[in-house]
Amino acid sequence: MKKTRMRVWSILLTVLMLLTLLPVTAMAEEETVAMIGDVEYETLQAAIDAAEPGDIVTLISDSYGKVTISQDDNIILELNGHWIIDNDNSSPAALTNDGGTIVIRDEAGTGGIKRLDNPNTSSYYTIKNEGTMTIKGGTVINDSGSTTEWKGSSLICNGASSEATLTIEGGTFRQDNFIALKNDEKGTLNFKGGTVISNTQALQNWCNTTISGGDLEGMVTTCVYTSGGTNLAGTTNITGGTISSVGVLTHKSTSAEDNLPTVNISGDAVVTGDVGFVQSKDTVSSENLIGKIEITGGTVGGNLTNSSGKGSVVVSGGTVLGNVSKTGNGSLAISGGSFTSSVKDYVEDSSSAISVTDSSSTKYYVG
Repeated sequence: MKKTRMRVWSILLTVLMLLTLLPVTAMAEEETVAMIGDVEYETLQAAIDAAEPGDIVTLISDSYGKVTISQDDNIILELNGHWIIDNDNSSPAALTNDGGTIVIRDEAGTGGIKRLDNPNTSSYYTIKNEGTMTIKGGTVINDSGSTTEWKGSSLICNGASSEATLTIEGGTFRQDNFIALKNDEKGTLNFKGGTVISNTQALQNWCNTTISGGDLEGMVTTCVYTSGGTNLAGTTNITGGTISSVGVLTHKSTSAEDNLPTVNISGDAVVTGDVGFVQSKDTVSSENLIGKIEITGGTVGGNLTNSSGKGSVVVSGGTVLGNVSKTGNGSLAISGGSFTSSVKDYVEDSSSAISVTDSSSTKYYVG
């Protein structure tokens, strides 16, 4: 009898030991976050640090915290339907590229990168690029900004302190109450596809930006400010894509006349709203607004207005569906294009402006 009891207790103890080991094994398996080939890593940063040039670092579960791409890194980051989540509202960004080369993609289509900043509180960028970055997919989101005052951090910042190139080919980028994409004073931005959503500025450009596709739901601004008597200004070339509105923004009053902020609209670009000049939060008076807007093609669905005191608008092609007007001392010259309102006052050779009326509307053609 005693031996039988001993056997029973022995079996019970063995079963209990196995039961206590099972959760430990399961936890050990869940601790791996990323992999390169068939090698798994406990953190995404560990995988990035171990990667050789050209390696694909694949997320196999959500990664919590911040990650950095170093200067010598050259990797592909496959989100694989998972998320990089940063719940610390201080700097640095959720993902910082510190001079390396990275391609971000999400073949599963349900992954992304996000910070958990609260509205109306301190925040920082979700992605900061100071190297070469290509984004092919994924969702980038944050909730920085305020509904009552102008403060917050851009969702993505490109080229703030070093020459940097950001190419966006796909993905969704959303920040409702502050700037979504900021191309800073040393950045080159190529926006080829994807969707950007912001109730304020979908894109703020301080250097060189080309938009050839995609959807930007929010204003695209091209900016200027003065440093040491010299203008630091952006140039935005829009050849395609769909944009809510376009503005040339003077950040602070300047008397410098070099390096003016410039917007070029051409090709099959579509601006569904207005195109014109914008006063910044520093309440620069309209008489001190500067810059150039040139339209050679594309479609402007809203109004085209030169409200500046020193800026110029030149139209040689394209279509404007809204009103065309000049309310400031800047210049407005039209040599080509089609319009839904008379632009005869802005055409040097007024004989080249003709109107055609059908049963429903009158269209005006120049050139």
